[in-house]
Amino acid sequence: MIRSYDNKGEANKKSFYKEWLKTGDIGYFDKDGYLYIQGRVKEIINKGGQKIFPREIEETFLKHPDVSSVVAFGYPHPTLGEDIVAGVVLKKKNKKSKAKLKEFARKELPYFKIPTKLIIVDGIPKTMSGKIQRVGLYKHFKDYLERTELAHQEPSTHLEEKILKIWKQVLKKEEIGLDDSFFEVGGDSLSVAELVNKIKENGLYLDLQDVYSHPTIKDMVKKIKS
Repeated sequence: MIRSYDNKGEANKKSFYKEWLKTGDIGYFDKDGYLYIQGRVKEIINKGGQKIFPREIEETFLKHPDVSSVVAFGYPHPTLGEDIVAGVVLKKKNKKSKAKLKEFARKELPYFKIPTKLIIVDGIPKTMSGKIQRVGLYKHFKDYLERTELAHQEPSTHLEEKILKIWKQVLKKEEIGLDDSFFEVGGDSLSVAELVNKIKENGLYLDLQDVYSHPTIKDMVKKIKS
């Protein structure tokens, strides 16, 4: 029986309790007594108090016929603590791939599990055994995350201009593109409520759920028009 690690005092305090080894795995027993592993404690994304397992997001994206592989992970957010990134490897790239995947995610995932940042990547780091190398993913994909894939477009309609103006008031930020996610440029649950109220003050209608499922200015305009 293993009771401790050699010469690792701090690790022993965290990993051993009496005769028990705390593996860090999280799972559940079904009604027949079978154990299912959902992930590890270190992998959990804590988004504004919501505990999210990356595997749930990954399994959802893998249902899409264009997706070869995917990894989900957290990145620092100023008010939520963490938000979600999905790095996707496609079987075949095209200009509409990213938009299609975002729409797919909105239909398949609860709003709080939809990745705020979706990046198309060339590959995902793996361990020697072929498993996803989850340590250091944010750093590994930093170049992808910082790359501007869409130039900031100017509003082409009066409605786009009005919604953009409201965003700037709520977020207190000038550099906002029509394809930016509200949450990617600093929005959170509190500012969602403020956004919805200001939109209503301008004689338009959008509810809280609509902001999560239609997080860009272009998406919101389409929703308001529908």
